[in-house]
Amino acid sequence: MKFLALFLSTLLPFSNALGSRSTSASPYGVSLQATIQVAPENATRFIEIAKPIVAVPLCHFFELYQSLEDPGVISWVENWDATAEWLVNVQLPKEYYKGYLEATEPMYIRPREMKIVNRVGPPFAFYKSWNREA
Repeated sequence: MKFLALFLSTLLPFSNALGSRSTSASPYGVSLQATIQVAPENATRFIEIAKPIVAVPLCHFFELYQSLEDPGVISWVENWDATAEWLVNVQLPKEYYKGYLEATEPMYIRPREMKIVNRVGPPFAFYKSWNREA
């Protein structure tokens, strides 16, 4: 549970900022944007461990990115059909993050950076189908 508490503590600025006041929710939901840094030799292992955690209800977009300059810098974007309050207070404290956090946090070589932003939506968002073979 130590890892879950540490993970949630990185979101403390969000929950403190949300407080009891109402925030204006976007009709398009919110986006969680995160960046971590692991030693380059741990990057592939981190990505493999993170794979099962991405199939979550209400998360309708997830994409992982790896820095060209430093393969140990990994970022991701999660778009949620939810409010920031729901994400912080309901989704992120879920028990299944515990194993993920216990396995990945010891790999971090600097603190995780996270932010939650409202999605603006169309016409400032679009998704093309993959038009190339993998």
